[in-house]
Amino acid sequence: MKVKTNQEIKALAYQKVQGKRGIFIVAFLVMFAVGGLSAIPGIGAVASLLLTGPLTLGLAIVSLKVVRKQETDIPDVFEGFKNFLNSFVTYLLEAVYLFLWGLLIIPAFIKPFSYSMAFYILADNPEMSANDAITQSRKMMDGYKWKLFCLHLSFIGWHILAVLTCGILYLWLAPYIQASVAEFYKDINRKNEKQENELTIEYAEIKNEEKCPLCGTLNDVDSKFCTRCGEKMKD
Repeated sequence: MKVKTNQEIKALAYQKVQGKRGIFIVAFLVMFAVGGLSAIPGIGAVASLLLTGPLTLGLAIVSLKVVRKQETDIPDVFEGFKNFLNSFVTYLLEAVYLFLWGLLIIPAFIKPFSYSMAFYILADNPEMSANDAITQSRKMMDGYKWKLFCLHLSFIGWHILAVLTCGILYLWLAPYIQASVAEFYKDINRKNEKQENELTIEYAEIKNEEKCPLCGTLNDVDSKFCTRCGEKMKD
């Protein structure tokens, strides 16, 4: 399965974000307000630390719903609080790992891209542990870090214009970028899923087994019905 070019990803994101910028703006404003809490001595920094992870997960949930053309509304911005512990630990672990990698110059520029898909993975797999989501992100981004860097770099002209408008343009630009990254995740995740499926089929052939068309369970090649779900294997 061919991965889309960054131009194709941006074109799809631009189309899908139309009419959805309002919910992104709400999410960004909430996160900006929470970030501002860190300026308050003591309790403010703690509150910011506790809230940023769930809100980041909420933004990932909203972004994926937009690029998948699913219904989404402002309450979805706070969906991350339903998985508070995992989202908080994911944010905390990312911060710790990035701090440690920051002690080394070159990895400090690479690792943020390695961990960039963790919250999208957590949005799709809420039962997954924080460390597993980060590990899965690192594996998923193997071979795609440069591509994501180039995707962000392609917005540099827009960033300059946004600065020249005293940040007003970011009301239009930030949702576009966020949707583009979510579309990027959706595309490479689809490719990874296909690769895993192909490996499963190949493994089944080696073991003289056949994959159930309904639930995916491996059965003996001579089986007429799936041992798990009862689906008919062949005519």
